[in-house]
Amino acid sequence: MTRQLTLAALLAQVSMVRRDALAVVDDRERITHAALRARIDEAATGLGRLALTPGSRYGVQLGNSVTALAVLFAGWAHGAVPVNVNRRYRATEVADLVDTHGLRGLITETHRAEEMREVTGPRGLGLAVPGRDAADVLDVLSVPVGAVPVGSRPDDYLLFTGGTTGRPKAVRWHQHDAFLAAMHPRNRAEFVRTAEELGEHAAAGGPATLVAAPVDHAFGQWVAVATLLAGGTVVMTDRRPFDPGFVLDLAHRERCTDLNVAGQAFVTGLVGALESGAVVPAGLERLVTGGAETHDRTKRALWQHVPRLQIIEGIGASETGTLGRTVQTADASAPLTPRFVPSPGTAVVDEKLRPVRAGEEGRLARRGWVAMEYLADEAATRSRFPVVAGERWAVLDDAAQLEADGTFVLRGRLDRVINTGGEKVHPGEVEEVLLAYPDVADAVVLAEPDERYGTRVVALVVLGAASCDTEGLRAWARTRMAGFKVPARIVSVPAVRRLSSGKLDLPWAWEQLEHG
Repeated sequence: MTRQLTLAALLAQVSMVRRDALAVVDDRERITHAALRARIDEAATGLGRLALTPGSRYGVQLGNSVTALAVLFAGWAHGAVPVNVNRRYRATEVADLVDTHGLRGLITETHRAEEMREVTGPRGLGLAVPGRDAADVLDVLSVPVGAVPVGSRPDDYLLFTGGTTGRPKAVRWHQHDAFLAAMHPRNRAEFVRTAEELGEHAAAGGPATLVAAPVDHAFGQWVAVATLLAGGTVVMTDRRPFDPGFVLDLAHRERCTDLNVAGQAFVTGLVGALESGAVVPAGLERLVTGGAETHDRTKRALWQHVPRLQIIEGIGASETGTLGRTVQTADASAPLTPRFVPSPGTAVVDEKLRPVRAGEEGRLARRGWVAMEYLADEAATRSRFPVVAGERWAVLDDAAQLEADGTFVLRGRLDRVINTGGEKVHPGEVEEVLLAYPDVADAVVLAEPDERYGTRVVALVVLGAASCDTEGLRAWARTRMAGFKVPARIVSVPAVRRLSSGKLDLPWAWEQLEHG
């Protein structure tokens, strides 16, 4: 296959047919496609001052803004290779990424420049950003990484994983495959073959999507780029912490058709804001969520306020792009456990990469449009990306069950499966039972060491009523699942803390269990 679809070429084609249409709205400005092109060229000039030649890698540590998108596309347009850097990372964490993956530059916010001198040394150049005050100029920092730079191909697409299971890995894609796997416009069923074909479709315009998920993670970045390439408008906000009332008001003011958030914690915030009288966005048609599951009760509560809303849940990974999606509406019957329609190439397989039969569990995997490797980790690459009969697969540590209709149900990460006395327990299954209890607002299930059984099941729960006690909850759960699945210990917490990506804050969870 000729990999001719590059992200910059695709955007250039869309910009030609949507020149005067609104492209991006952020907390400070609104720009057309023509103005976005100018911003990308300005950012490219700044990159040039760093001597970022084709194939040079650089980190982008920015929030949701026009500038973040411009800095990404500037690299893709001129052959340098941007890679997302989590904004929460401190200098020592960034230094580790720089050393391990050969970053030649770092683009960060001015207020972090002094902190990042620990990584970059005294050198640093200001990147002028048109339309912004001098106080908001970003710093482009030159990062010394040794005498021999480590480079990439100019058509590479790089992503740092979230580090959920340890140190973040750098995932390397071809841009062509990443576009088709993760950033293809969702309002187009058939896959495009040329940039001109995409431009023809984008000429009619696309959705207005409020991207509340962070673009320093894959999910938010993918949704933002997909919206631009559909000829739509990306509405972005960088308010921290997440302000659900503001997000709903912004979606209403900008007439957004789509809202993108990262799972349960954020949807819960939207429900709370609506219950407190926040505006219901008049044009909102779809809630696009991923990164973490959204509970049944939360969906039902949201539909009480926005009954017309489609809730689109996606599942994906940095190594695979979008593995599947499900669309649910207010008339859906309970339970609302997502049954994902697989994306092209997605399969549930056994240990020999053979498709499982309906009703069986296996690993989630994808072939075709998948990443190529983990940079600087050959062992992990061999394990994650096996080549079978000349075709590369990406095999994940997520368990799923294949249904008779070809959909699949996610069972949870295999590395989270709890072995208690020889019995296997999927945390998600236990969480589903706990959440069915009327007075449980949120729950997360983990394992802790046990002298007798090796490990035992424990849970953190958010109780919605003072009258609810954890022992009563355990007794109720015992009537609905096998005794070995019932949490041996339940700790009540005011709220379950999740990261900006929607995933559980594991260090916080272990601390609650230790002191609970």
